[in-house]
Amino acid sequence: MKKISKNSILIITVFSVFIAFSCEKAITNSSADIKLEFRKIQKTKSTKLSSDIVEFRYDEMNQVLYLTHSNAAFNSCSKVSANFKVIGNEIVISETESKNNCHALDLFEVHFAIQNLEKGNYSVVINEPYVHLSLEKLRFKIDLNKKTSGYFLVKRNFYPWGN
Repeated sequence: MKKISKNSILIITVFSVFIAFSCEKAITNSSADIKLEFRKIQKTKSTKLSSDIVEFRYDEMNQVLYLTHSNAAFNSCSKVSANFKVIGNEIVISETESKNNCHALDLFEVHFAIQNLEKGNYSVVINEPYVHLSLEKLRFKIDLNKKTSGYFLVKRNFYPWGN
């Protein structure tokens, strides 16, 4: 029987650790999918613009989590998009926009439908392009076993949300 050297064992161990970490699945529910719809908010006297708001509703029969992000700030000349990932019990949504030369921010309503999402406890994080590290993120927990609808809000008292 051929002996394996200590260097070979070290290389095999490092390689095995590398493979184990690189093969970790980011999306635990691989069939989860997202649909998006963006609408510019029409400002009226009754429109509440000083908060960043997320409403959620879970359709248990169809396993769809509906999220509506009201007062999402985007450049009005940009192409807006979003992507998401489900890692364990965390849903991370990143709203993005294309770069351009227009310097005007508007508030939008963004509708998400995360399909094929099993009922459970989730931590939801929405990363927004104009909410920087020093500001409070849209981050909240939902237990779809106990409550299938609700909302979360963060006060924003600066441009483009408020004064």
